[in-house]
Amino acid sequence: MIEKYPAILIRFAVYLLLQIVFFKDIALFNRAVCLVYILPLLLLPLNTKPWQLMLIAFALGFLTDVFYATGGLHTAACVLLAFARPYILNLIVPSGGYDMSAEPFLFLMGMRWFLTYGFITVALHHLSLFLFESLTLTNIFQTILTALLSSLFTLTVIVILQVLFHRN
Repeated sequence: MIEKYPAILIRFAVYLLLQIVFFKDIALFNRAVCLVYILPLLLLPLNTKPWQLMLIAFALGFLTDVFYATGGLHTAACVLLAFARPYILNLIVPSGGYDMSAEPFLFLMGMRWFLTYGFITVALHHLSLFLFESLTLTNIFQTILTALLSSLFTLTVIVILQVLFHRN
């Protein structure tokens, strides 16, 4: 995995920059937002140790919080995603298992697997982020709707980015 560090760091920087510069002010129908900065977390090698994953998620969330001035919301959602990722991967193991050194790219894992993995992870991140943000259950259905629409919007953009830039 050490030989992959430069590419992983560049990927993190590029997607964080894309999020801050381009996607920060984009809202679909004034309801759904695109949080593409989480893609590098999803694409980390499958054999990434849990402590490494959580540390990387903390750093990514913290940097996002700095630029969004959200006081730890993105950090909490990213760390939760990092904590749940190994369990999610165990839930959707493809027949034949995983090549543990692989990175879960769309073209490597297949469209069906990637959409399942992507939707579960993105929805978990977005749902936790919007629930942390609202801190109330009075508008729970609006919060869930926002999380669902944002998850679909984000996943669509992630698939497009995978098709455009991450071909094998």
